[in-house]
Amino acid sequence: MKSLNEWLHIVGIDPCPAAGILSQKAGSQDRSQPHRPILPLPNDTALLAGAARLLELFPDFSGQKLPLTAGDLDSFIARIKSYRGQRVVVLASGDPNFYGLAATLLQHVDRKEVAIYPAVSSMQWAFAKAKIPWHDAALISLHGRPMHHLARIWPREKIGIFTDRENTPLRIASFLLERGARPEGEYFLLENLGAEDEKITCGRLKDLAAAQAENAPLNILLLIKAASPESPFSRYPAPGLPEEEFYHTAGLITKREIRAAVLSFLRPQEDSILWDIGAGSGSVSIEASRLIRSGLILAVEKKPAEVENIIKNRQKFQVLNLEVILGEAPIALAGLPDPDRIFIGGSGRSLSHNLVACWQRLKKGGVMVINAITLESLTTAREFLVSQARRFDIIAIQVSRKKELAGSTIMEPSAPVYICLGEKDL
Repeated sequence: MKSLNEWLHIVGIDPCPAAGILSQKAGSQDRSQPHRPILPLPNDTALLAGAARLLELFPDFSGQKLPLTAGDLDSFIARIKSYRGQRVVVLASGDPNFYGLAATLLQHVDRKEVAIYPAVSSMQWAFAKAKIPWHDAALISLHGRPMHHLARIWPREKIGIFTDRENTPLRIASFLLERGARPEGEYFLLENLGAEDEKITCGRLKDLAAAQAENAPLNILLLIKAASPESPFSRYPAPGLPEEEFYHTAGLITKREIRAAVLSFLRPQEDSILWDIGAGSGSVSIEASRLIRSGLILAVEKKPAEVENIIKNRQKFQVLNLEVILGEAPIALAGLPDPDRIFIGGSGRSLSHNLVACWQRLKKGGVMVINAITLESLTTAREFLVSQARRFDIIAIQVSRKKELAGSTIMEPSAPVYICLGEKDL
């Protein structure tokens, strides 16, 4: 039984003609009227709101209509709230609770005052049209979201994507191929589901990236086995990958034992923004990507040869949320989003300047980790963090590895690495 307080009704409209929620006439199966719902619109509806294409399904409605236009969500919500206590029906495509309007409206209206009526999601229809079971699929919406959010669901075998005008199917395919996806991965592109001009195409990911035709704005992209199975991550489930797995120059790479310790100090969260300053081969950034799934990693490196190594490593490991910046800190940091984690692995004589610039941009409660090899760098890092950080720590790690010498085995030590940690005030 519905509560009398449920004045806001969020109603899903089925993208295909055989099923739905609302209608002026029950039971219609008229193919010429896609999205046909099957229950009558309540007579006491004071406001009918939603996308213009959905409002057009109710030409005989005599009350107030409120179209949702791009970039006008705040005024749309304010207008709906002004009708509090009267019946408001908000139309949404498919299931309003699945990357739909319900999530947004529930942030502004008490759930006790809301009733939600789901229809079949367009994503569900897409998998049905492609004849692919979807119980094990990873699903994501890129509506108004940056492309790197795909890292959250990569490298699942089945992926369903709500695209938008910026993150088009062609751009998604090109982005994934640049970062190591399989050119032979399969795709299904479903446009205008349920409409008379419904279109379904399928093929290989490389063909989608090369396509020139524009797609309908309403489309869903399905990817099947698009991720390469060759990523070293599948062979090494824990931090500290061997150096030989990375492209690097003349042994200039953070050693595996040091990388594991650095990550334990950084404590990156799933949605962290990490700056890797003096990134070198990008090995720390690559390893951090396994922990930062919905955030962003920014590797700053001044040497073109090392930038090329980072790009090759990004492709080899299929890291979708790693951006590479060719330039020298602190100048190269301008325009980057503020981080909550910073790793400084190489700065040379610029260390003191970089510490100041990075600390100013570090978010409250953020963490900075600095690797120092020379005593001069250690002193600079220690003095700065002691004066600025609410918590400071330092450890020294000296790794010894076996070496064969004259038929015997000895342990050959490397230079100690000083790992400095500073946490910023909350």
